[in-house]
Amino acid sequence: MIKGIIFDLDGTLLDTTKDIQNSLNQALTTYNLPKLDLLNVKRNLGNGSGALIKASVPQNTNIEIIEKVKEYYDNYYKEHNNILTKPYDGIVELLRELKKLNLKLGIASNKYQEGVTNLNETLFEGLFDVALGETKGMPLKPDPSIIHLALAKMKLAPHEVLYIGDTEVDYKTAINSNLDCVLVTWGFREKKDLEALNPNYIIDEPGEIIDIIKKR
Repeated sequence: MIKGIIFDLDGTLLDTTKDIQNSLNQALTTYNLPKLDLLNVKRNLGNGSGALIKASVPQNTNIEIIEKVKEYYDNYYKEHNNILTKPYDGIVELLRELKKLNLKLGIASNKYQEGVTNLNETLFEGLFDVALGETKGMPLKPDPSIIHLALAKMKLAPHEVLYIGDTEVDYKTAINSNLDCVLVTWGFREKKDLEALNPNYIIDEPGEIIDIIKKR
């Protein structure tokens, strides 16, 4: 029986791409590096800001420049992370329905903790029981450490929880955490890429999560 759900944040619950793109391009142009279009930004997302910056700068960029771009991006994004960001259509309604079913809800994200906390408080009506992001000393997903912490805080076992995400990082996270995996097609990856991973479920609409729970 499913008693809880852990969600990825960016690309799963929230469409954060435009604020990320704007912040990234601000950092890149500050150091005379070429901007990226939205499609390429999406392709580079999923592994935290450090990986985003490394994937977004030209090959052979000096490591000192990469570090400066990352520092600029992190600082700029902290101040501009909730301008164009919004929940995907149907997400808030889904969360309300899940709470009516007495499910515990968690977020486990590779976004820095301050950003997760801020977006959770301003956009999700206090519907989440746990909201975890990147913190010092905690490995990023797909390492299962953040999932283990979420499960402990939710007081649930892996077999009682679904993990929902939108990238190969999320799939690997679920596997490493012994959680059944639901991948969504409205996020950062194309459906064909998700199908190649062969997760437990692939869904096209948020409401399909309710159908999965009722069948479990």
